[in-house]
Amino acid sequence: MFITSATVPTPSASLYIKKLCKHFAHRIEVSFDEEHGECKLPIGPVTLQAKPDALHVQIQVQQQSDLEKAKDIIESHFVRFAHKENIQKMDWVDQ
Repeated sequence: MFITSATVPTPSASLYIKKLCKHFAHRIEVSFDEEHGECKLPIGPVTLQAKPDALHVQIQVQQQSDLEKAKDIIESHFVRFAHKENIQKMDWVDQ
């Protein structure tokens, strides 16, 4: 299993969990509340956790070749939704 995570400083973490999960719900299984979200991508689950001043994201995939694909999916959507905060990227830490 391959795992990566990113923590993005934002006061709107709960809002982004809601936006991301609602967006992905049109194609995949999701569950969420104000503090936690899970998106079941076909290549592996994505967990979203709201902190008071940040959004923590963790991705798990079975194949290393899927890691970059999953990062790109989550990051491209998050950056689009967070444009008002001028967030340009997510700093991923592979584990």
